[in-house]
Amino acid sequence: LNNYNSNNQNHINSINVDYRVIYKNLNDINYITSIIPNLYDVENNTVEVNHHSSPLTTNIHFNTFVNQCKNASPRLNILYVNARGFSKYKQKYIFNCLLYIYDIIFISETWFINYIELFKNPHLLASTPIKEKRGTRYNNGIMCFINPLLKEKVSILQVTEYYILLKIFNKNIMAVYFPPSLSSIQFKKSISTFYSPDMILGDFNISISISSLNNKKEKEKFFILKEFLKKYYLHYNVPYNPKNIINKWDHCFSKNSL
Repeated sequence: LNNYNSNNQNHINSINVDYRVIYKNLNDINYITSIIPNLYDVENNTVEVNHHSSPLTTNIHFNTFVNQCKNASPRLNILYVNARGFSKYKQKYIFNCLLYIYDIIFISETWFINYIELFKNPHLLASTPIKEKRGTRYNNGIMCFINPLLKEKVSILQVTEYYILLKIFNKNIMAVYFPPSLSSIQFKKSISTFYSPDMILGDFNISISISSLNNKKEKEKFFILKEFLKKYYLHYNVPYNPKNIINKWDHCFSKNSL
């Protein structure tokens, strides 16, 4: 879920679906064609979805979307959201609604709003470290929340200022947020890890279309990312339409085994 209508708070408590299962190992998860939610319209109670095999999107009723998920084979559902300030309203939306649909939720650009209470949340698995305030608020910040049924299956491998790397079912999942202000040298240092990720996802603030890169720094970061993906045999696995004129800064890369 990349975006939603945060100005309309109708029906915010009406979505309360729990169909999670206990996973014993990765073989329990039968992968199917992914149904990727892009936009939730609160007013019309519809979801814009993107099917993995196609760059096209369709609008379906929220109940239809939930039923498709419920009827699908068990799978690990991971959500990454750039919150641009994880306010109390957005926290309510996550904990009352989305936590009942997704097993692992990464929230980036939390800005560490209400962090003392969030650190007490029983669903919190990990958080990037808090840095000093710049101006009136904190910046950046990634938090990871998890289905409690999976908590004993997860171990935290590495946490830095810019990513959380966890291990589940013997797979390494890396969620990132790289500010656009990072220089190419800072980016190269920030993306380095001691572990081999099976999946890396998040807000890279880098376009993967070389034709859309406008300056030297963007091009240098693009090639650093390209070398990182090559090193760990990671491939772009979100529908990508080369004719789309809109730059995409959020990406998901994974090994073919996923």
